Amino acid sequence: MLLNSVLSLASSKLPIYFMHRTRSGRIINMSRTPQQLADKSAGHMAWLSDLYDQDSEKEVRTLDEAFLNSGKDSDVHVSRLVSASGEKSLTLEVHRHRIHRSEDGEPTILAVGIDVSEKVKLDDEMNHLMNVLPAMIMQRDRKGTIRQLSAGSAAVAGKNREDMIGANIVDLIGKEFGERIIREDNELLNSDFESSEYYSNAIRADGSVAWLRSERARYTPYGTDEELVFATATDISDVRLAEMRTSRKREILKMVAEIAGLNYWIVDLETDELIWSEGVYSIHGETPESYQPELETAIAYYHPDDVGMVQSVVEKAVKDGEPFEFEARIRTKSGEEVPVHSVCRIFKQGGKNSALIGIFHRLDQPSAGETRH
Repeated sequence: MLLNSVLSLASSKLPIYFMHRTRSGRIINMSRTPQQLADKSAGHMAWLSDLYDQDSEKEVRTLDEAFLNSGKDSDVHVSRLVSASGEKSLTLEVHRHRIHRSEDGEPTILAVGIDVSEKVKLDDEMNHLMNVLPAMIMQRDRKGTIRQLSAGSAAVAGKNREDMIGANIVDLIGKEFGERIIREDNELLNSDFESSEYYSNAIRADGSVAWLRSERARYTPYGTDEELVFATATDISDVRLAEMRTSRKREILKMVAEIAGLNYWIVDLETDELIWSEGVYSIHGETPESYQPELETAIAYYHPDDVGMVQSVVEKAVKDGEPFEFEARIRTKSGEEVPVHSVCRIFKQGGKNSALIGIFHRLDQPSAGETRH
């Protein structure tokens, strides 16, 4: 993870390497260590080919591509990189981290590396990193005084990074959340744990609220006995707002279904999440604690003679947006065979199929609005 990589580097006595680059090999920013490899200034190195020889560039590009296609947030490899002139080389343990897209839409990578061949002080390199890094990173003491922070952290508050160093975290994220963070920092430093995760809010410069997911870890700077907290944060505001909207929609749907006495199920086509109402759980002999519904395992509840038909209509609904209605048999958790009736309609949003919404009930019991004689 980004936090662990930065911590291991900051706690070491070895030269560090930072490079922010795109999938195509375009260099967005870098620290001085890779510049020294080529004896060139950053202004003369726009592409990896300006820095590395042909074999090294090919290796880096291959590893970058594999990483971006893997879906992982981070990975690590050891590479021996040779300068474009062939006169210098570095053996680096490189930690790749997936960052935001560039202005032209390309995925970007933050490569954090450590030269395993030399020992140097890290103060200048760390300061350079913090000054250019878009990710949110902060180093603070027990009282919440900010010892170091990245440009990305300062940008949340709309302030200059230099103005925030020496200030208190309360000034960055507000009194309520700031005091809570300080209290939890001290709980970590006083415990036997090395790290912890937490959620917080920050007030942006425009007055809006940013939702942050963070990880903190204890950190002792090289050559000192002082324990500090090193923290990284990710802005999850968009995800949080989407969750809040989804939660609200589900609560409304749940109320409508309860009023009508309906058993319902929903498949979110954007996330593949399957949601069951309490009535559907009951028909299957399950509870939310005993079973987490998934489309594949839910279909497996059907009688072997009916599984193929159910699989077919569900696949057509997912792929083509085709509604369906069928009668079939399921086998409950206890093994009871139950005849059921299911109706599905397609929910569209923005002209696209967004969800499958279905009604589900037992055929051997009255459904909503029915009376058995």
